[in-house]
Amino acid sequence: MRQHNGFRTATGIGVVVATPVLAATTWLIVTGAGSQGLLADAGDQLASIGLVQVAIVSTVTAILGMLSLAWLVRRLRRGQLMWGVAACCILLISFAGALAGVASHDRVGLMALHVVTGATVIAGGVLATRSVGPTTGAGERHRLEADAYGR
Repeated sequence: MRQHNGFRTATGIGVVVATPVLAATTWLIVTGAGSQGLLADAGDQLASIGLVQVAIVSTVTAILGMLSLAWLVRRLRRGQLMWGVAACCILLISFAGALAGVASHDRVGLMALHVVTGATVIAGGVLATRSVGPTTGAGERHRLEADAYGR
């Protein structure tokens, strides 16, 4: 019996694909299919947050998240835990940037984008590193469980 406790590359790729799709969907909902843009305060000027920016930033975030998770899981004994703590902290810190929205609907929209992107990457990271049980058939697995519980 083998136990897999590493990083599932296929799941990581799925996270990288799903994150911009979900972020873009959130942007479309928040902006009323693009009829109202999202504005953020960028120092001395206003920055418009469009669909392209959302797709690029969420894709880069997912790629960096999955690459760092794969690296930590392969290098450190508690890599998944360390990554999870770091990812949650980064998500919380990112809310400061989301609060740069000009109007209240901009702030809510930016917060929604941050939550959707962060939650997708974090949940996907958990799925990408979740342990898989023994690679045996269902009957063999049942017998092993029965033996383990003394039945």
